[in-house]
Amino acid sequence: MPGKKVPKILLVFTGGTISMAKNSQGSWVPAKHTAEITNTFALMKKEACLDSHFVVDIDSSNMTPEIWQKIAAVIYAKYHQYDGFVITHGTDTLSYTTSALSFALVNLHKPVILTGAQKPISELGSDSMFNLFNSVKVAAHRRIREVALVFDTRIMRGNRSSKQYAQKIDAFWSPQYPLLGEIGVDIKYFPHKSPFSRPKKELKLQSQFSTRVISLSLFPGFEPHILSDIIEEKWYRGIIIRGFGPGNINTENELLSLIARATERAIPVLLISSCAGGTTILGTYETGQKAIVAGAISAADMTLETATVKLMWTLAQTNDMASIRQIMATNIAGEMGP
Repeated sequence: MPGKKVPKILLVFTGGTISMAKNSQGSWVPAKHTAEITNTFALMKKEACLDSHFVVDIDSSNMTPEIWQKIAAVIYAKYHQYDGFVITHGTDTLSYTTSALSFALVNLHKPVILTGAQKPISELGSDSMFNLFNSVKVAAHRRIREVALVFDTRIMRGNRSSKQYAQKIDAFWSPQYPLLGEIGVDIKYFPHKSPFSRPKKELKLQSQFSTRVISLSLFPGFEPHILSDIIEEKWYRGIIIRGFGPGNINTENELLSLIARATERAIPVLLISSCAGGTTILGTYETGQKAIVAGAISAADMTLETATVKLMWTLAQTNDMASIRQIMATNIAGEMGP
């Protein structure tokens, strides 16, 4: 009787701690080859038939939208050749990339699983193999048919994830959305949470992102005049402001008038809560209500990473303010609640 056919999974390498090695000075740097990782997967042949594809080998602090495009292009080009994809990535910008891919891969219906590690694969006690092994298993099971993040014992929707800790092994959390699954002795899935409900259509690649976005955090004493030249000279096409609490702003300086001026010049101003686990609610307090009247757009319950990437993606699609507002308020890939 012929053996059970195993799923074909493509490992896509982009670097990060998970594939780092020490140089002659003792510093961790991106490895020069992937063989050390792929050679450890003899047991994985029971789970999946693995191929690998090298995109870049960088510290994720050097991640760019151009590399997002390259990653998305690989998945798009090889989409019908594989049952799923696993992408290795550094942890510092991992949630930005998961968000970017969730928008770039329109009508996705296969698992695209991203993972990383807090300790390099060659280090004693590394979490690299645990995360990579489980990422391949999750992709091979094909229960998750979207962009997801597998890290430690959690399976998270990619555009709902955020890095919470720099030094702990369970570095990521999903502050505003339930987990897609949990990893213990076995992998437990919560199928009512995934996949994101949408009609099954042919995969489309929509991977352009505008980098002309600026993000600012308010603080008591913040001087809003810094926005004047940005708005008048149109140095940036979009502005993100981290407000106080649920997204409130100071209404006793010129910030409101600057938001209104930016709106007039078709420069969207996105307000987001300063609380990592909080939702942007602008209608509760008078300060938030005035911001809405001035033209500000609420980030709702999106994470900062996702709100930033979604605005970049939206600005690459259109210059029309009405369209920008509509897209930012629409749940495109499960990144926001109703």
